[in-house]
Amino acid sequence: MNHNNPIICFISDEVEKLTSKKGKELEDAVVEVLRSKGVDCIGIGTKNDGGVDVRGELFGMPFVVQCKNWESQQIGPSIVRELIGALDLYPRSTIGIVVIPSKIRYNYRKNNWECGYTPGAYDIAMKSSCEIILTDISDIFLDLIRTILHQISKQIDFLTD
Repeated sequence: MNHNNPIICFISDEVEKLTSKKGKELEDAVVEVLRSKGVDCIGIGTKNDGGVDVRGELFGMPFVVQCKNWESQQIGPSIVRELIGALDLYPRSTIGIVVIPSKIRYNYRKNNWECGYTPGAYDIAMKSSCEIILTDISDIFLDLIRTILHQISKQIDFLTD
């Protein structure tokens, strides 16, 4: 492919702008949803954000969010691995979250309904030593609360044993 072709360069730039715009819209929506529930968070997504688009804290528990506004592709293990790698830059107690617009969607290319995450993505998340949540925008707050409560109950169990 000739990247010196001005038409190809223009189309490539426009596709990148649209993709960035869609991603930014989801990031903004995540921040809005979480803040509406009283969660302290900030959007930090940039082109080279290392996989972290939103950062915040709830009940003293830090979390980071990676937003993926993909329409025709499922979220696979590589995205979860990228988030796990990004968590190395944060305190060990930090919860990692991958959020998509909807966990179930219709794939027009395949003409069927599918999960937004592949089985491999769930497998990597479950096997990770990090706390990873794979969710969608409608469930992000409740999934975050459940995870924090689970972590707190583990700490209480540890203290009472």
